[in-house]
Amino acid sequence: MVLEGLAISKKDTVNIPFAYHTGTDPLYQVKTFDTDISSSSSALGYNLNFSIDLNILFDGPGGKIDIPTQSFTHSEGPSLVVAGIFMENLKAAIQLNTSTTLD
Repeated sequence: MVLEGLAISKKDTVNIPFAYHTGTDPLYQVKTFDTDISSSSSALGYNLNFSIDLNILFDGPGGKIDIPTQSFTHSEGPSLVVAGIFMENLKAAIQLNTSTTLD
């Protein structure tokens, strides 16, 4: 997972760049969704839409990520801890939207 962006502090309106690069095997996560598209004649005709709750992404079951002080991770050294928090939170934050459509 790679997420890069720019956060704007509410306190002092300072722009804070962030970059989370979490590509390392120990951080690998799997999330499954309970959905059945097998009744279709072709599962390839479905669009699956996902959403990510940013509140959970930065403050979820893995812990809280403080963007001003933890704005960068490259999955090694001390930032590996932040990357682990990020991936656990991502797993909780990503949801499959229930309104799938057939093309």
